[in-house]
Amino acid sequence: MSAPNPPSLLVIFFVLSARQPALAQRTPARTVADSCLPTSEFQLRDVFLTTDTAGNLGKLGRVLRVKTDSGVDDGGPFERRTFYYPDLEMAAVRGAVDRFTTRAHNLSTPSGLRAGLDVQSVRRVLLKRGVTFTLRADTLDIGGCESFSDAYVTLMRDPLGGTQMSAQIPSVFNELDHVQVVRLRHPTREVDGTERVRRQPRVGDFGTVVSLLQRGSDPPGYYVECVDDDGLTVWLTEFDRDELALAPERAV
Repeated sequence: MSAPNPPSLLVIFFVLSARQPALAQRTPARTVADSCLPTSEFQLRDVFLTTDTAGNLGKLGRVLRVKTDSGVDDGGPFERRTFYYPDLEMAAVRGAVDRFTTRAHNLSTPSGLRAGLDVQSVRRVLLKRGVTFTLRADTLDIGGCESFSDAYVTLMRDPLGGTQMSAQIPSVFNELDHVQVVRLRHPTREVDGTERVRRQPRVGDFGTVVSLLQRGSDPPGYYVECVDDDGLTVWLTEFDRDELALAPERAV
């Protein structure tokens, strides 16, 4: 059986505004956008994440060098090859484009997200796509709109103004891990909880993994519990692995 396809993650580091020095000093906070981006955003120089590596090498020009390393995921051991070009790096895993990295300000996604943008510029670009976010957050997660897509965009503040586009293998969680809901494949699901506060999970909710659900050769699922400030269970329900991310440290 073939290995499961990892969800794609486009990570863009943008410049800290000089008007917000206090934000650069505090513990980074994470938030989830209220909308999504089309999969057409997950590309640089007309090369898309998760597409065939061999068919894309010729589009990127002359390779300066190639680095090979390895890793292990749910599909077993894998080899990763990273191709270095004058203005970007492309990593390939199992014959598919796994990651882009660039600090070149002249490379951008179709909507104009690129290295070197300040916070307000990123906000304007995303607003044209109907995506809004909390400016106080240092890290922003945006899901892919298409139902078949495992794509994510993550925006992170970075004074170096680098841009990284990558497809990463989703986390495998352990019991008692603190996690955050980053997408909902099934907006309505069977939930347990305290009657007067029980509700459906929402993107952005935090919870704790209470047990692992083995699914044969498929990726595992997780039972996660969300409690409120009074210790009441808001929801206790099952999630797919790619609906969750490890929760970041809370801002102090």
